[in-house]
Amino acid sequence: MAYILNGKYSILECHVKAGDIVFDVGAHFGFFSYYAVQNGAKEVYAFEPNPYVFEILKKNAELWSEKIKPYQLALSSQNGEVELFISDDLGSISTILQNRQNTVLKLCEYKKSVKVKTTTIDEFVKENEIERVDFIKIDAEGAEREIIKGAKETTKNFKPRMAIAAYHLPDDKKVIPELVLSIRDDYKYKLVNKGDEDLFFF
Repeated sequence: MAYILNGKYSILECHVKAGDIVFDVGAHFGFFSYYAVQNGAKEVYAFEPNPYVFEILKKNAELWSEKIKPYQLALSSQNGEVELFISDDLGSISTILQNRQNTVLKLCEYKKSVKVKTTTIDEFVKENEIERVDFIKIDAEGAEREIIKGAKETTKNFKPRMAIAAYHLPDDKKVIPELVLSIRDDYKYKLVNKGDEDLFFF
């Protein structure tokens, strides 16, 4: 499993290193969190708002490593509450996007929804007195832009390496780099297609 994720979430210029403090945003069952620990991460903060998926994430974290810290939160650009739409196929796919018509998310049916708590990366870092953030992975079913907006101070202060999904919205490959570079213009980035398209920032 770690080998497979190394192929997806790592390029030469951008990968999890020993001692890194990592944010896994859209952690799902925690496979990336596990990969990060296997690569020597010091701590992994794993965020998954879907209550059905979170229970599995929590069990996996207990099984795999005490370094993985699971949180049932939706990260966004502000604190509050949002409606999370959940697919009917075992509830394993979820999104906060209400308008999914021109996105890959239209391929799923969403027959139920729950209210979930939102916070920002900046607020979480501040509240939990996290000393630094070295790597952020974001795969959040269309919420990537709002999450980046909520990480402005963290990005300015620490310049974390990032792997961000760039295939949920049709103009992700253009808008996400513009957004990140508007916060810090000294990032380099690459678009990589390894089954899904991801933007790596370093």
